[in-house]
Amino acid sequence: MLTLDRQQKNRLSRRYKVLKHYSDGDEPRCACCGEHRLEFLAIDHIDGGGNEHRRKIGKSTRMFEWLSKNGLPEGFRVLCHNCNLSIGFYGYTPHEAGELQKQVIEDYVANRPGRGARHHAAKLSDDQMRVVKQRVLAGERYAVLTAEYGLSKGTLNHIKKGRQWKHV
Repeated sequence: MLTLDRQQKNRLSRRYKVLKHYSDGDEPRCACCGEHRLEFLAIDHIDGGGNEHRRKIGKSTRMFEWLSKNGLPEGFRVLCHNCNLSIGFYGYTPHEAGELQKQVIEDYVANRPGRGARHHAAKLSDDQMRVVKQRVLAGERYAVLTAEYGLSKGTLNHIKKGRQWKHV
């Protein structure tokens, strides 16, 4: 059974009250997806600036103390850690993305880095690589191939094991 000392109980009580205040309804919930488990909930700065704010006040556990002592100011909301991180990384959450997420994925697919000879750092054409691959698989010495094609031994080993240039 979990036993908490007085300080831990006070911290959990403060956390619950703050999360409840910034949630819509009677219980703390993620404003985006509705997650209700306290372990997964966090405070989000609606207009950004959370990292800078945390640096000023110290550890993230002090956020709930700071909010309580400052009268639960405007500009905050409750998000689960998944939604909060998604906003930080992508600027949106999967729950609110819809068309935006679809467009981001389509843009990535249309503009993703090229493979093989289309890659910006490729040294050889696909046809040249087919020849190299045949010679590597036939057991030709790497020293000969590195001198002839300017490829590293590591690259040749990756080709041999099927980690690179799989499409050739």
